[in-house]
Amino acid sequence: MKTRTSYVTILLAAFSAALALPLSAAPKTDSALAHPVTYVNHLGNSVITQGTTKFEVLQSLGSPHHRLNDNTWVYPGFRGDSTQRQDDDCSTLLITFTDDRVSDLKLANNRAVTVIAKQIESKKSSSLVATAKAK
Repeated sequence: MKTRTSYVTILLAAFSAALALPLSAAPKTDSALAHPVTYVNHLGNSVITQGTTKFEVLQSLGSPHHRLNDNTWVYPGFRGDSTQRQDDDCSTLLITFTDDRVSDLKLANNRAVTVIAKQIESKKSSSLVATAKAK
């Protein structure tokens, strides 16, 4: 009887552990993450910094993968220096322009890009409503 009780206890412990694994392995909520960037290097040369013109960005990086608006360009496939956590998936470079010059550089994950795109769209919608009311 004692052997049977031990066997059942071990079996229950193994079953409980098996149930716990999928729960602990469940993906965490995809948080929006973005890191400020001081410059973009290419082959050891600093090619993009604040103040770089749109034309110079196009020469260095080519056309953006897509544009959130005329002043926010998106380039996938970038990585930060060794201080950036490699598991945060911030591999999309966002370049913001003011007066046709780089005013902000960020490395962001997909969730952050989506949030920023929605903020831009919301501002655009708000200005359209304000313009319509002004007429």
